[in-house]
Amino acid sequence: MEYLKNYTEESDLVNSPPHYADGGLECIDYIQQRLTEEEFRGYLRGNMIKYQHRLMAKGNPKMDAEKIGWYCNRLVQEL
Repeated sequence: MEYLKNYTEESDLVNSPPHYADGGLECIDYIQQRLTEEEFRGYLRGNMIKYQHRLMAKGNPKMDAEKIGWYCNRLVQEL
């Protein structure tokens, strides 16, 4: 997978995956720019649901649980 070439042992795959900042802009920031405040809050909630739904299915439940927390914390910032 091409995006894996940017990973190192120090890569923070929860808070700032390298492939989410290709082009110099974090994907989450671009999404926020394109959505209304209400839509962006819904996007954050949807991602929390997505990671919760597949928590035990992908082989790394700890990382998915951390992602739930990340999106929850971001939602708190937006409220």
